[in-house]
Amino acid sequence: MLLSKTKRIGEEFHTLKRKNPALTQLILDLTDFVRVEFEKDLMMTMIFRTQQEQWDLYTKTDGPKTKRISPHMLWNAVDIRDWIYTPQEKQKITKFLQTHYDKSNRMSKLGNGSRTVWLHKIKGQAMHFHIQYSGPLVYVFSESMTISA
Repeated sequence: MLLSKTKRIGEEFHTLKRKNPALTQLILDLTDFVRVEFEKDLMMTMIFRTQQEQWDLYTKTDGPKTKRISPHMLWNAVDIRDWIYTPQEKQKITKFLQTHYDKSNRMSKLGNGSRTVWLHKIKGQAMHFHIQYSGPLVYVFSESMTISA
């Protein structure tokens, strides 16, 4: 099941469907993957971030990042809680995302070399999966709705 940490994040997910349908589909496919492989839920902890929120998050810990444009500010990223998964499950999640999305993702590479997923910690904050995507729709588990005769 796809869960959101706050009501705001749940509402933002509905906006994400319009702003970045491909990232929305990626999150839905990841939800299915996590449910099938581990019988666990997926918890979104951040979708959209304003410039002020970017400033507040990084100003005390990493000054240069306060001025950069975060993919969250452009509806190109979703953060996912990581501590509910084992180290092996985290590796499988990372491999799933890299295998299915890195090739078609137009985003810049992250700190680990992937274009799509990075398990990292912001100074003074919790470890989490940062998932970013800008590219064509990719269906791994769920297909777009089609009606056949």
